[in-house]
Amino acid sequence: MAHHLGQEERLILNLVERLPLAEDEKNAWLERIRNGEMSNELADEIRQKLAEHTEGDEKAGVRARYMSELTNLVRRWGLNSQSKNFSRR
Repeated sequence: MAHHLGQEERLILNLVERLPLAEDEKNAWLERIRNGEMSNELADEIRQKLAEHTEGDEKAGVRARYMSELTNLVRRWGLNSQSKNFSRR
């Protein structure tokens, strides 16, 4: 059975594609999200990698913006997935 991506998951996919990180890591995350493996653990993994920065990093402001956008999307995804589970009871 194919997994249907919700709006939040599609937005997270778009955000991950734009992140200033290594392509191989991004591709692994994108594949997991497309396969329906989006979880809080995956979001934490992305967040930790995005938070890593070297001293004097010119992209610190860009990373902070991506970090806040990711946090908001993950929060929306979590609320949406919880509301779907609640309505099934």
